Amino acid sequence: MSIAELAQSLLNAADGPHHHPRPLLEGNPLSVSHGRDIQHAQLALRQHRGESLVGLKLGLTTQAQRDDAGVDYSSVGYLTDEMVVTERIERSRSVAPKVEPEMVAVFDSTVENPEVTDAEIVAAIGSLRAGIEIVDPRYESPHFVLPDALADNSSARGAAWSPTGLRPDQFDPAAETVVLEAGGHPALEGHASIILGNPLRVVIEVVRERLQRGVPTPAGFVIFTGNLADQALPVEPGEKVVATFAHLGRIELDVVD
Repeated sequence: MSIAELAQSLLNAADGPHHHPRPLLEGNPLSVSHGRDIQHAQLALRQHRGESLVGLKLGLTTQAQRDDAGVDYSSVGYLTDEMVVTERIERSRSVAPKVEPEMVAVFDSTVENPEVTDAEIVAAIGSLRAGIEIVDPRYESPHFVLPDALADNSSARGAAWSPTGLRPDQFDPAAETVVLEAGGHPALEGHASIILGNPLRVVIEVVRERLQRGVPTPAGFVIFTGNLADQALPVEPGEKVVATFAHLGRIELDVVD
C-alpha cells in the first residue's frame, strides 16, 4: 500500500472502529519518516471532510520511554475538533479505549517568531488545565513500534480538558500531582515531574520543533503534555472516569455505550 492508501486505511480503522494490521509500505516495515507522512496524510483527510485541528497530544514524554524507543524527542498526535470530549466517552466509537491523566497547555497568544525565548513560549500559555486523554491503539498487538504508532496518529481517540486552569506562574507545574480513578480499577497516582522534570519542557520542545518547520502555534491551541501516571486504565460503559489534580482541579467523564 502507498502512503495515501495507508492513511485512508488507518482512518477507516479509527472510524470503524476496528483493528488494523501492522502497516507495510511496499512490503517493508515503516520508517519514522513514513509514519509521520502517513499521519500528516491522515490529518489532511480529516480536514478535507471538515474537521479542524485544535491541538496536539504528546507521547514519549518520560526519559524511560525515550530510552526504550531510542529517541530524544516527543512523539506527536493530532487532535481535531471531532475528538474533543466534554461529558462522556462513547465506548462504541473505540476498539479498546484507555484513559490517561494529563496536564494540558492552552495558548492564549500565537507563537510565531523563530527567535522566541523559552520564557516567551511559557508566557504565551494562558493556562494549564486538568485533562484526560482517551487512547485507542488500532493494532491488535500491544507492542510499541514508533513508526507504526505515528501512522496510527499516536493512538489518539479523544481529549477532554477543564474549562479553567492556572497560569504557569501561579503554581509549580513540576510539583503537580493527580489521582486517576476509573471503574473498579485501583486508582493511579501521577506526578508531573515524570514529564522530563517539568511538563513545560516538552511544550517548549514541540513549539520550537514546529517553528523550525515554519509552523506557528496559534492562540487557542492545546497541547496534551503526556501521561502523568505512566499507565493507562481501560474503560467500559457504566463507569466514571475521574482525574483529581492537586492544584488544577477535577475533571470527570461518564463512559457510555
